[in-house]
Amino acid sequence: METQEQSQLRQTLAQLDQSAAFLVGLVLALLLALQALGVEKARVQGAQTGSVYPLRLTSSALTVGGVGWFFTLAERAWREADASDPAACRSARSNLAAAGLVLAAALLRLEDVQQLHQAGRL
Repeated sequence: METQEQSQLRQTLAQLDQSAAFLVGLVLALLLALQALGVEKARVQGAQTGSVYPLRLTSSALTVGGVGWFFTLAERAWREADASDPAACRSARSNLAAAGLVLAAALLRLEDVQQLHQAGRL
């Protein structure tokens, strides 16, 4: 029979594994953004005419997924913060606000990529 402590440990380990996977996704998003930058540079130099839309869309979507995951972790930490510890509560609020701002920025960027594509600019 599994104890409460063992169950909590398994949940924490699973959460860490998921966080690692989302971090890999964020690194991949960065690499795709760098590739899109290279395509745009080649286009400016007249060497390439390909679209950067698929690269930028995928990069933005991976970014939203990753920062969305970390927002959920910040939200959970805020909900579970020890009310008797003002420093922990303040830190949890700050982290939640920061994660929310990063998520909002990623969503705005994704929307911008889609709007630029619809306007024929990507």
